[in-house]
Amino acid sequence: MSTDPQRVSIAMPRNRQEETQREVDGEPQRMEHRESHLLSGPDGLFPVGKLNDDELAVLDTESQRPGFLAWYRNPTGGRDALGVAYQDRHGEWRTLRPDFVFFHDVVGVGVRPSIVDPHGAWLPDALAKLRGLARFAEQYGQEFHRIEAISKIDNRLRVIDLQVEKVRQRVLEAADAETAYLENAIAY
Repeated sequence: MSTDPQRVSIAMPRNRQEETQREVDGEPQRMEHRESHLLSGPDGLFPVGKLNDDELAVLDTESQRPGFLAWYRNPTGGRDALGVAYQDRHGEWRTLRPDFVFFHDVVGVGVRPSIVDPHGAWLPDALAKLRGLARFAEQYGQEFHRIEAISKIDNRLRVIDLQVEKVRQRVLEAADAETAYLENAIAY
């Protein structure tokens, strides 16, 4: 809780409780599950019932990429959450917790993490978070395989590759998040 962001290590969680069922019409129903989460249960599955449609699309796309090994649903707080500092419109420091960290075996490099954050461009904090992620990529990008922001624009998921220097610069100069996506994103 310093006045300026400080780099700290995150800890691999030992366990985590997740809901595996939800009530539908008064009856318990098993939530949808996916494989390969770092904290999968004994059956190798992890519940994804709390993910929205865009997050599920991202998860399913990422798990089909070459070299995919595992994924992590980044929690919203605690020592086991990856946090990225950003400044809100008032200049106050806040923490962005990207939705996903994916792990891939990259040819010639080895296992590398990727930050992939689906976050709606229409949300009030979208531009500030995009800028924070761009600054993070500028400072720590060499430690990651990919750092990407995703939003649905014109009913299509679009991705901004924040590992590209000129893209980061345009994001930092953008007037609003939607413009940042329209000018810098490609189809996901």
